[in-house]
Amino acid sequence: MVPREEFRTAAFRQFGVLACYAIVIQTACSEWPSGDNAFVEVEDSANVQIVTNAKAALAEGSEYTLAETPLLTIGANETAAPPLFGVTDATRLPNGSIAVANGGTSEVFVYDSVGTYLFAFGRHGSGPGEFRSLDWIGLWPGDSIMVYDGGLGRVSIFSSSGEFGRSIRPESADNGSFPDIVGRFVDGTFLARTYNLDRLKVSVTSTIRDSSTFYLYSPTGVQDRKIGNFLNDDIFLLLGQNGRMIERIWMVPPFARRTQIALDQDRFYVGEAERFEIAQYSASGSLVRIIRLANAPRPVTEAEIDQYRQAQLQGAKSEAGKREIERRIAQMPFPETMPAYGKLLVDPARRLWVTSYQAPGERRSHWTVFDSVGVLLGIVKAPDGFDAYEIGLDYVLGRYIEEDTGIELVQVYKLIDNTSRNDRFE
Repeated sequence: MVPREEFRTAAFRQFGVLACYAIVIQTACSEWPSGDNAFVEVEDSANVQIVTNAKAALAEGSEYTLAETPLLTIGANETAAPPLFGVTDATRLPNGSIAVANGGTSEVFVYDSVGTYLFAFGRHGSGPGEFRSLDWIGLWPGDSIMVYDGGLGRVSIFSSSGEFGRSIRPESADNGSFPDIVGRFVDGTFLARTYNLDRLKVSVTSTIRDSSTFYLYSPTGVQDRKIGNFLNDDIFLLLGQNGRMIERIWMVPPFARRTQIALDQDRFYVGEAERFEIAQYSASGSLVRIIRLANAPRPVTEAEIDQYRQAQLQGAKSEAGKREIERRIAQMPFPETMPAYGKLLVDPARRLWVTSYQAPGERRSHWTVFDSVGVLLGIVKAPDGFDAYEIGLDYVLGRYIEEDTGIELVQVYKLIDNTSRNDRFE
C-alpha cells in the first residue's frame, strides 16, 4: 500500500543519476532504446519509475489522427428513437452495437452497429433494474452490460438484450462510509473510494482539496484491502456571519483542479492536475510509475476571469442574486494557471489518453497519448464540442453537443494509426 505521503516523496525526490533514452515510437514499446537525441528521461528509485517526456516531442497528428467526419452519428433526425438528453456515458458492445447511458430519462438506449435504435432498458427508481443516477456503463464478461448507479451505490448487470440479472452493492468501508465504485479490473475486483470531509476542519475562507480513501473490493462487493489516500477536487469555502451563526458556503471554484482516475486491466492511473504528472499504480495499490510531460501550465488570463464572472452573473434571477454572486466572486481566489489536464482514458492497447483541460465555454480540445510505460506517442486533435467516453483500437466513441442548439449526439470516429495504416473498425 502506498499512502499519499510516500507518493509525494517518490514523486519529487531528486536523484543523483539520470538515465536518458531516445525513444523510437512504436504501438507497443517493450524495451528502452538508446541514442543521443533524447526526448524522454527515465529515473528509477525504490522500484518506482519516473518517466519525463519533453514538451512537444511529437507534432500533433504525427502518430494518430481522427477521421474528419464521424463513422456513425446517433440522435440526428431520428423520429422513432427517444431524444438524447443528459448523456453520461456510452460503450460499444462485442457485436458492434452501442449502449448509451441517457441520464435525462434514467434509461440505457441500445442502437445497432449502424446507429438504428433498438430498445431501452431501466427507468427512474430504486427497485431492481432501476436507476437513481447513471454514472457510467461498461462491458461485463460475455456480452452483458454493467451500469453503475452512484445514487444507489450499486452495479447492475443486464444481458445484451436488456434483461436485468443482478446487482452488486459493496459493503461499507472500514471507515463506516459507503464506497463510490470507480471501475472494475480485469479479474473482477472493483476499485472504490470513500470521501473524507477534511473541509469541516477548515476555519478560514479558502480553496482546499478534500481527500478520499481508495479500496479494493471483491467481485461480490466485499472489502479486500485499503489502498491509500488521494486528493479530491478543488472546493471553495466561504465563511460568513448569519446573525449569531457562522455560515459555511461550499462552492466549486473557478478553473477547479479535479482528480482524474482511469482503470487499465490490472492497474490504475491517478492524476491530480496540479501539473502534468500522472501516477500509475498496480491494482493492489503499489506505485509503479510516474508519468510527466515537461509542459508549462497554461496561465489564467484577465479575459478568462472576466468571462467567468459574466457567465456566473448571467445565472442571477434578481438584482439581489446578482449582488450575492458578486460578493462571493470578490472573495474567491482565482488560480494563476489552469488545471494541467482533464479526463483520463485507457484503450485496449493500454495506451493512456490524457484530455486537455477545457475552461467553461471552450469547445476545442486534444488528447496527449502515452504508451503503457509512459512514453509520449503523439497528440490527437479532438473535434470541437466532442467528449470522448471510450477509445478502441481504431475508434473513438463519445458525445457531441451542437453549439447553437445544445442538441446531444453520440458519435463514433475512426482512429487512424499513422504508424501502420491498419484499418480494423468493422
